[in-house]
Amino acid sequence: MLSGIMCFRFLVSLGDYEERRINVWETSNYTLIASTVTNSSLHHIAWDPQAFNEFVTVGDNGSIMFWLIDEISDKKPKLRVQEPDIPDEVSSLSNRVSSCSFVSQSQAADE
Repeated sequence: MLSGIMCFRFLVSLGDYEERRINVWETSNYTLIASTVTNSSLHHIAWDPQAFNEFVTVGDNGSIMFWLIDEISDKKPKLRVQEPDIPDEVSSLSNRVSSCSFVSQSQAADE
């Protein structure tokens, strides 16, 4: 099963739980521009609504990964990833994170 999400410029597709591949496609010509394999299965992806080249994924083992499609440092775009440590209070609840979303500053202020 493949899942994906598209912003106005990029399409990101996630492979199934065995493949663990992330592919980034240019939507103007649907060319594969970047691809990588992760250490754990991914379950959900969400685009940063403020940045067309940033998204987050979540998956097995409580993994949360923040991704950047870097077009500045090289002629060919590269995927950069940051995987922060998960607080014990969160990781002890479950070994699988199943969804994610971005909250704007105005939404956070309302809560």
